[in-house]
Amino acid sequence: FVWCYIDGGMRGRAEAPWPAVLTAALLSVAVLVLAIIFPFASLGTRDAHVPYERRLSGIPNHDAKALDSYNILPLPLDSIEWPASQEEIDILMENLRNPSIDTKPILIKNAPVHQWAAFERWTPQSLIKTFGDKKLTFKTKESDPVFVYREQKPLTLKISALKKRDNRNAKVSSLTMTEFWNRANDSAQNSDHIYFSEGISAAPEDASLEASALLSDIQPVDVLVPKDNHFINLWLGSPGVIAQTHYDQEPNFAIQILGHKRWILSPPSEVGKILPFPYLHGNSRQSMISFETGQPIDEAQGERGPTLFDSTLPKIDAYEVIAGAGNVLYLPPFWFHRVVTEDTSIALNMWTERRGGDPLAMASRMQPTMDPTWAEAQRAAALRNFLYDIAKSLPVVSNPIATVYGERVSTDVFAFDLLKAQYQVLFRNSSIKKRDRFSCTGDERSSTSPDTISNISHEIKRAQDPASMHIVLASYAEMMVDLLLTTARVNAFIQTCL
Repeated sequence: FVWCYIDGGMRGRAEAPWPAVLTAALLSVAVLVLAIIFPFASLGTRDAHVPYERRLSGIPNHDAKALDSYNILPLPLDSIEWPASQEEIDILMENLRNPSIDTKPILIKNAPVHQWAAFERWTPQSLIKTFGDKKLTFKTKESDPVFVYREQKPLTLKISALKKRDNRNAKVSSLTMTEFWNRANDSAQNSDHIYFSEGISAAPEDASLEASALLSDIQPVDVLVPKDNHFINLWLGSPGVIAQTHYDQEPNFAIQILGHKRWILSPPSEVGKILPFPYLHGNSRQSMISFETGQPIDEAQGERGPTLFDSTLPKIDAYEVIAGAGNVLYLPPFWFHRVVTEDTSIALNMWTERRGGDPLAMASRMQPTMDPTWAEAQRAAALRNFLYDIAKSLPVVSNPIATVYGERVSTDVFAFDLLKAQYQVLFRNSSIKKRDRFSCTGDERSSTSPDTISNISHEIKRAQDPASMHIVLASYAEMMVDLLLTTARVNAFIQTCL
């Protein structure tokens, strides 16, 4: 209408012409309609209350080919509203921080993280200002969008054949925050995949100025994790970045600050189909399988090419959820998750240790007691008997592994079937040379007390879920073989003694 009167004044009239008034009225209505619609069109990088069904629409799927390997369950993940009373909040957080066998992933709505300053302050521009010209460490890949994390572990440090298989890991690039955002914005045109990950929960005296500034924007942190028992990681990612399917050993809260991530979640019982790298490998906890091809990923392929499975790779049961800004996704320990960054993303993960500590860490403090005069074959037999004594105390888990990888991995213990499948894929099904094989038929017994065996079983059982217990037992077995027979003998022991 202001335009109408300006137009009338310019024409030398005291009032606006009716055609102009009508035009202005129509324009005003159009602007009003757009003002109402626009918040939904922006799917909010900042909208924390968009319904799940609405968030699914219009979000790209950068991992469609891999998801063909999954049997996505038809219902969205369970969600809950943040409790109203402090008593209900305390009960909820106790259950999530110390999960039981029935604890499942949930999407938490309206959690008080909305009060954090991060939801107003954390933008590409603000992070550029916070970090300035400081060079930061980013991971980049030009074509393959799937990132596999690599740790320093015995197998990939000491076994020469495995040291070479590092083809899928990302390049390390030193970039400023400005350079990162420029590359992230251009990633759709140049097939560039790039992400940044950094812990920001160091002790105050050890924290960088940038980490301290970011920490001040996510207070109070103890709405989700205890003040004195947590670890926080900041994640920045370009569209299309994918974290390979993996599990964590601690309760995990994922908070989306900006953008959207697609989470594909599978229960621990799917471990036989997902087949994570063994504990002693640098890529441990992450799946050995490329879900784009249905074959082992590069690190699990020997010089003779990929392993051929004995049958078609089975479908993996999974839930799918898309987390947008303000969503809090809770993941119990040992739940597998594949994470797809669907648009430019800023996110946090918060882990907290369950009461009593990590089951594997606690169990591994106790080892079998061996006669120091025994030869290697005697130690191997005693170790085998010791591990089977522990396995007898655990629940029986139905075994899909033999169906996938053949009868050669079929034993009477799920954890040992898992180990045999992992190592046969990792070492290319190569037969163990006669001189390297163990007989393991001796009746040697370690002098480990029954109480110690019971205590080890108790720690493993704290994993709650039966499949999770067997994942812990498999990792514990690897650690003991490495400790008592050396890293070079782990594969031979697993293939010939279990």
